[in-house]
Amino acid sequence: MYEMGLNLDIVVSALLAIVWTLVAVAVTGLVHATRRPRRLRRRSRSGLALVALGTLVVLAKLGTTAALGSAGWEYMADRVLVVLPPVLLILVAVLRSTVPALRRGARTPRADSGPIPGHVGYLRPAVVLPPSLLAVAGLLAFWASFVAPPVPPYSGELLVVWGVLALWAMVHALLLARRSSAWAAAPPARAWPRRLRTTSAVATAIALFAGVVVVAQSSSVLPGSYSMLDHGEEMAAGAGHHAGGGHGAVAVASARPQRQISVTELTGPRDEPPDVRYTLTASRTRVPLASGEVSEAWTFNGQAPGPLLRATQGELVEVTVVNQDIEAGITVHWHGIDVPNAEDGVPGMTQNAVAPGQSHVYRFRPPDAGTFWYHSHQVSSEQVERGLFGMFIIDPADPADPADPADPADPADPAGTAEPADPGDPGVVDIPVIQHSWPVGDRAVRAFGVDDRLTRTAVAPGTPVRLRLLNTDSAARSFAVTGTPFRVTAIDGTAVNGPSEIRDQLLYLGGGARHLVEFTMPDGPVRITETQRPDAGMLLSPDGTGELEPRIDTPEFDLSSYGEPAPTPFGPDSDFTQSHTYYLDNRLGFFDGSLGLLWTMNGDVFPHIPPITVREGDTVRVRFVNRSHQEHPMHLHGHHALLLSRNGEPVTGSPVWLDTVTVPQGEDWVIGFVADNPGLWMDHCHNLDHAAIGMVMHLTYEGVTTPYMAGEDTPNQPE
Repeated sequence: MYEMGLNLDIVVSALLAIVWTLVAVAVTGLVHATRRPRRLRRRSRSGLALVALGTLVVLAKLGTTAALGSAGWEYMADRVLVVLPPVLLILVAVLRSTVPALRRGARTPRADSGPIPGHVGYLRPAVVLPPSLLAVAGLLAFWASFVAPPVPPYSGELLVVWGVLALWAMVHALLLARRSSAWAAAPPARAWPRRLRTTSAVATAIALFAGVVVVAQSSSVLPGSYSMLDHGEEMAAGAGHHAGGGHGAVAVASARPQRQISVTELTGPRDEPPDVRYTLTASRTRVPLASGEVSEAWTFNGQAPGPLLRATQGELVEVTVVNQDIEAGITVHWHGIDVPNAEDGVPGMTQNAVAPGQSHVYRFRPPDAGTFWYHSHQVSSEQVERGLFGMFIIDPADPADPADPADPADPADPAGTAEPADPGDPGVVDIPVIQHSWPVGDRAVRAFGVDDRLTRTAVAPGTPVRLRLLNTDSAARSFAVTGTPFRVTAIDGTAVNGPSEIRDQLLYLGGGARHLVEFTMPDGPVRITETQRPDAGMLLSPDGTGELEPRIDTPEFDLSSYGEPAPTPFGPDSDFTQSHTYYLDNRLGFFDGSLGLLWTMNGDVFPHIPPITVREGDTVRVRFVNRSHQEHPMHLHGHHALLLSRNGEPVTGSPVWLDTVTVPQGEDWVIGFVADNPGLWMDHCHNLDHAAIGMVMHLTYEGVTTPYMAGEDTPNQPE
């Protein structure tokens, strides 16, 4: 509903500009109609009709603003404080001054008796200025709703709006004074000089606009080589402790000296023998889907998805990544695993991309048990889509740990296969459910793994079943589990405290998010479905046959009220070292020389989004307010964040620890985290298409540097 209201508000803003421009043109031309009373009467009546239509559009703008406000003050504040005051004030002036003049013109006698006495009165500023000012205000309203949405504290936007209106009023008043003098002396006999002046003015305006566009385009081009620590000129003045960080930032300064350290020093153990060793070889291949369609894909070890990696919490994991023939180079990021910074796999920040024929070794000890995944972070909007990803399961060091209980009947699987246990086996049936959209020609085909049709699996009644749901797509997906009650026992790899049985609730996962779902197999079938593909999915049944229609019209699972409360290191009312607010918006603009719809944080895109700069031990509160057209799964590398509130309501269920915070349209989520993993970390939207055009910021620890560079002239293209 919020997205519909936002789209409608943009359309109404465009109509506001168009209709009031027509009114302004009609009123400005009235003086030329005074030569012929019939023409004056006709144009005045047309002008009155346009004013009535324009008034209805203003009322519609009030309605769309109120509709946006139903999501909260933050979603209408820019309209109420910046856009609507000039629109409403100028509309009053139109009704008081312009409309009476139009009514007089509409009552002109029918007889053609020569120029109307007092014709110069149709050039009075009180008559002509209000419609033209309202046309400019309409353009500014469209600008604010689609091109550059204002962000708090709105002071700059207010200066621009009122400054533009004041400038236009002065310029237009001077032009009207000149025209009035000319008409008072002798009404122009010919129309062509006026048309020539109008054409010249339009051409000048177009030339000025084109110049602005060229400057904006050229200034958006990223350097061929740049440091990921360079966040634009605005950072030069704020390079001290806790500089930047977004609107509403609050920081506590400190004079503690900081030692300089490079990310190359923040590694996992280098000399110890590994407990678990894997090799991932990236190459181009053709991936056949279950339907017979084929995707021109890139895979690890020729498998789609990539091999299932498995280790035990605290074990030393060594993964050698080999690039066979991916021309752009690759890296591997361990999504959700809080690895040491040098092992994070971000090209241009923690390493150079691995070129064809080269390899790179990652070594780390996973600190937490749970369901995680790995994927390339080089040109990730393309490389993840094409298949460079896989699931990574970390079993708990203590089998009694409820975070992700080890399955003695389903040991680590170094071959990467993850087949369900035999139906007769009393152990847990552990099933990875990896949602992915494979590129096939110019289409994207959704599948569980490579199964883009309904698959059937036999599972004996009474068998414990564990579904590891992973959404690898950029867009959010909803999953339905039909035919049995179930429990959500872990979210983003962290256990839910006191999960209760629920039934017929949709599980909403943003890009990169994971849910662990558990249930006991009933006597009848169970259907697992991604709601946009109700014809596909997975059917479990006692004999591997049967039918069951999925329930996809059910309420959405609310993770903020599920489970039982438990102690946390901080809460909504705690004192944080820093607090930041980020408004997530759309705007039309340029990124790296290309024009498009940008996804912004506080009105900007990388590299103009200041980082959050911390010291180890700082506590950080971050609020995301999503005023845009899509959800944004904000992924913080190297840390887990505690969800503090959703839409102003504190979490009432189990503590929710997330590495991917999916904020739907028209919602605001508040999280908190501890800066306990020194390094340089990406914090970006995991809709990877959004990240590719600048929805990226960084979490930087003071004193940490990097020798790596990014840009077209380097091997590194991070997204």
